[in-house]
Amino acid sequence: MSERLMMAVLSLGIAVVFGIAALLTPDPRGYGTHHQLGLPECSFRRMTGINCPHCGMTTSFSCLVRGRIGESLRANPMGIVLAGLLIMLFPWCAAVAVSGRRSGLADPAKWLICGAVVYSGIVCLFWIVRLPGSF
Repeated sequence: MSERLMMAVLSLGIAVVFGIAALLTPDPRGYGTHHQLGLPECSFRRMTGINCPHCGMTTSFSCLVRGRIGESLRANPMGIVLAGLLIMLFPWCAAVAVSGRRSGLADPAKWLICGAVVYSGIVCLFWIVRLPGSF
């Protein structure tokens, strides 16, 4: 797949995520909004009784697009972090898709992979802090 096509697909995917979040009604429990999409209960939560690192992420996004920052933070604080990253990534991906120029990055795939690794580490840290009985 060409780089321009990959960036176009990525920017479209980001727009779709925010569009879906706007269409969903946030679950007042702080998790479970994804059920409106026909998705099942979180397997990790069902097996362990503990929220997974991404439990509440759909609810967090759905609250965030409505400007309900406090509810978004309570559902999953990483929702705001991920949304911020996606909001910054969207115009760059779209610009690369349209112009074919990388806008100063020699290897965008390397940056995307590094960003995903850093994000995953932060998610794990937030998850550990949010576990029942932590600290």
